[in-house]
Order: sequence, then structure tokens, then C-alpha cells
Amino acid sequence: MEYDADRTKIYELVKSALCDVDKSLPAERISPESKLSELVDSLSLFELPLELEDKVKLAYRKNRFVITEEAIKGIVTVDDAVQALYKEIYGGKEV
Repeated sequence: MEYDADRTKIYELVKSALCDVDKSLPAERISPESKLSELVDSLSLFELPLELEDKVKLAYRKNRFVITEEAIKGIVTVDDAVQALYKEIYGGKEV
């Protein structure tokens, strides 16, 4: 799967967040098709949105960025996370 520059940046943030919530997870095991539930345990899945919010705040200088509950519900794979974050960051505009 190929991403544009914006989605590639978000993909790297997602990978970094996954590795931060599960220190034993090697980054090379993560791909866009990976199911989050197969990468990290359920406790880490609970922590993941918070870690992603922190990373987005730093990377995009958005002090009040919050991932909506609606967005979280639709996230199953790494790609789902990338696409949901893209919509949250860029206000839903499609590119």
C-alpha cells in the first residue's frame, strides 16, 4: 500500500505509538494491513489513542487535538488508524 506524504507521516506516528505502548513490538512487524488487536494486547489498545493524540499534538503542533470516539470505533487495522487520523487532522478533506 502506498501513501502520500501526509499519510506516510501519520503511518510513522502510528507505528511509533504502537511501539511505545508495547515496548516488545518490533516496528518491522507493523504494516498497514496489520490488525491492531494482533499487534498489542487489549490494555495497550486502550492506551493507544492517548499515545496517538500526544504524538499528533507534537508532530502537528495541535494543542487540543483529540481523537473522537466515533473515529476510534472504526479502527481495526493500522491503515484504519492512518485514515481516521488523516480525517481528524485535515478536517475530513479527501486527497
